[in-house]
Amino acid sequence: MKRVSIIIAALTTVSVAAISAGMPANAQEAVAVAGDTAGEDASRKLGTVTVTARRVDESVQDVPLAITVIDESVLADSAISNIRDLQGFAPSLYLASGPGGPSAANVGIRGQTQADTLLTTDPSVAVYVDEISRPRQIGLRAALFDVDRIEVLKGPQGTLFGKNTTGGALLVYSKRPDFEGMSGYVDSVVGNLNTVEVSGAVTLPVISDKLAVRLAGKSAQNDGIGQNALGQNLGETNDKAARASLLWEPTSHIEWLATADWTESETTGSVINVVHVNDLEINPDTLRVGNALNSIVTATRVELGLPATTEGITAAYNAFVDSAMNTGGFYETNGSTPVSGRLELWGGSSDLKVDVGPVVLRSITGYRDTSRNDIQDYAQTQFDLLRPNNFSYASSFTQEFHIVDDIDDRLFWIVGTFYNSEDGREGSTTPQLTAINPNSPSMTAYFAENENISVFAQAEYELTDTLRLTGGVRYSETEQQVVSRNANGGGCTLPPELLDTAGVCAATFDTDSAQPSYLASLDWKPSEDLLLYAKFASSFRAGGNNVRGSSDPVTFSPFEPEEATEYEVGFKSDLADGRLRLNAATFYTEYKNIQRSTTVSRNNNLATFVTNAAQGRVYGGEVEAWLVPTDNLELSGSLSYVDAAYEDWQDALLGDRTDEKFPIPELQYSLTAKYTVLVGGNDLSIFGAWRWRDDVEFRSEAINTDTVSQEGFGLLEARISYHLTDYNLDISAFGKNILDEEYYTGFLAFDTNLGYNIGYAGDPATFGVEARYRFGAQ
Repeated sequence: MKRVSIIIAALTTVSVAAISAGMPANAQEAVAVAGDTAGEDASRKLGTVTVTARRVDESVQDVPLAITVIDESVLADSAISNIRDLQGFAPSLYLASGPGGPSAANVGIRGQTQADTLLTTDPSVAVYVDEISRPRQIGLRAALFDVDRIEVLKGPQGTLFGKNTTGGALLVYSKRPDFEGMSGYVDSVVGNLNTVEVSGAVTLPVISDKLAVRLAGKSAQNDGIGQNALGQNLGETNDKAARASLLWEPTSHIEWLATADWTESETTGSVINVVHVNDLEINPDTLRVGNALNSIVTATRVELGLPATTEGITAAYNAFVDSAMNTGGFYETNGSTPVSGRLELWGGSSDLKVDVGPVVLRSITGYRDTSRNDIQDYAQTQFDLLRPNNFSYASSFTQEFHIVDDIDDRLFWIVGTFYNSEDGREGSTTPQLTAINPNSPSMTAYFAENENISVFAQAEYELTDTLRLTGGVRYSETEQQVVSRNANGGGCTLPPELLDTAGVCAATFDTDSAQPSYLASLDWKPSEDLLLYAKFASSFRAGGNNVRGSSDPVTFSPFEPEEATEYEVGFKSDLADGRLRLNAATFYTEYKNIQRSTTVSRNNNLATFVTNAAQGRVYGGEVEAWLVPTDNLELSGSLSYVDAAYEDWQDALLGDRTDEKFPIPELQYSLTAKYTVLVGGNDLSIFGAWRWRDDVEFRSEAINTDTVSQEGFGLLEARISYHLTDYNLDISAFGKNILDEEYYTGFLAFDTNLGYNIGYAGDPATFGVEARYRFGAQ
């Protein structure tokens, strides 16, 4: 309750201050640099930030919803090269690691997190790259090069961005070609961990003011952050990516942007530590091991050739604990299995706009092909216990049409349709407890087809010069068909009653749903520098089929769509003659049919499946501030508080889970400062940031929840840059996690079925130097 009081008091205080300061009618909209302002410290103001969060260009301060914009300069100051590096850059944005492998990122906003990373489970935060939906949050690490900006939209975005936006949307925009002349850059980074990165881009005008192309590429390698017992580097990466964009404007009424991209990523996986092993319990009469350790201890004992006696069992348990827990350090493991990951993505997009006078017609088309393989070790010991080998081969096609009208000065509307088709084959081959399991390995294999079609409309009307009403609706239909062929070394593992044909190892599962999404908002602008708004919005995450079930038919039960309805009140303000920008929002979300993943053990095989938590609620608040106190100094900060709880959760296999926690931090905050001064006639910039997040209980289904929880911690980063104006050259030195904090980005809980838990280690301190040369109009 103390934290709730603090956040409410903070929001109330800044709201009153903003409203009071924003009331004068003569306030002017912030611009990058004022023309004739007296005094050296009064010349610089915060600039106008343009976003497309509502599918049209407008100032972020005029949009009645919570948005954080991460632009090119912010990405450069913090040396962002990975989607997971965005943790702490936007209030309520949360990123974690999980079973999806090293190429996957679990993105959450305002308490909404995804259950799994499969073709059959959708995320709760939609990711769009250059207006094209990415149905799976895979391969985003290499997408963050030559980026113009990232827009983080918080809260349900169902009307304009469709399904899978219960938490919000992450919009990534790469740099476009332009007609300003040849320009570009070459960038190189060298750092610890033998990090070497080279990237660059060039814009080439082909026909003056008509046709231009932009070519961009990146190559990045490092030696990883740890090692296993084989001496193999863990976390080692080798990424390559390329993008080509073409902008054609044959007339003033037609604009066509076409893009093609390719990514290849190789890695040796994550550093996975065993963080807990259950205490040993032996039944003296049967010599059966209790406390969920029977399978692990028996497999270890057999591998070591120890007898089935109390002494032999105890020796096997001690050997497992020693191999699991006594490593050379936080980033060292005793894993004896080579681990790896490989990802290849390629795709293209087309964005065509035609202005026909009263309306603008727009067609957005995208195609993406994904190929992914990885080998992981979920025990990281000398023993052969649990080693999933995952694969996924999928393709996705999207087509979207818009009609945008701007006839009336007071009325603006957009209507459209959206279609997405995705299909692929996916699964895993997992050796499990091979010393005692004659049916090892277990094999999950299935073919999945997903289809989504929707229609939407949104309109805004100016009731008065300062009061605006916005409303929107979207209707979506989703279908999913899965053909499962799960098996193990002993044959088909599908429940016989679910087979399509007796004796043939194939079972077909179908789900479909039809869901509406709504938006209604009212905003008031009493002055040019203040916007007050109230918003109601809803969205849903599609249901699906469980594909990693066991011989128990319950584990193949479908899961229902997840629904979120949110109420938000906020303000956006520019104060102190444009030197201070202060935005804040509070929200309350009604959360139904929450999708959650759980793992159970059946006959020495693990089964992971998704269920629906019946109902929950999320509420909280966010504050963001930017301040330019002098021409040389820039300050910013953000704070978010999210309180999420289940109101009722009855699990078919595990019973009442209502008291479990959401795997999110309640409190997050960040503070940044950048000081720029002339040295030798050139700009010297010093940047620093502190990003802190609260405790997170990642796996509430665990028996020992404290071992799958990460205590609150902060990460310190800094950068110093010197700009050589005469040479168009920037020389920088940077550090991330400077205090070398040891922390985990995710956990898996096996203590209910195998007797231990594991955690994914976060990156250690990294340092490097960077040189960027710009040429042409850059």
